[in-house]
Amino acid sequence: MNYVIPKVEKRYREKKVNKVEERAFFYKMVGDYNRYASESCQTVKDAKERLKKFKQGALSSYSKSLELCNRSGGGMLPYNPVKLGLALNFSVFHYEIMGDAKQACNIASEALQ
Repeated sequence: MNYVIPKVEKRYREKKVNKVEERAFFYKMVGDYNRYASESCQTVKDAKERLKKFKQGALSSYSKSLELCNRSGGGMLPYNPVKLGLALNFSVFHYEIMGDAKQACNIASEALQ
């Protein structure tokens, strides 16, 4: 995480990344990594201490990716595969990891509309 995002942001600042899609995709990937790490931390006693860090990492990465996808004037179309995959994974994160079914349904519902 400390390597991927700085590289993507550097490429964006240097204008080597023209599409918001690439940035959103990498933030989604980092969110996915943290979500998977959160899932494994729930079953191992020693790892429960790291669970909070992984949850926060997933939440911030998914949120940044969603912000990029929904950017007015430069966001993505509603049927973009990156945007749809993000909505699915972010809603699963809220449902399974955060235990927030209402927020999970809100994210999925917004993606479908």
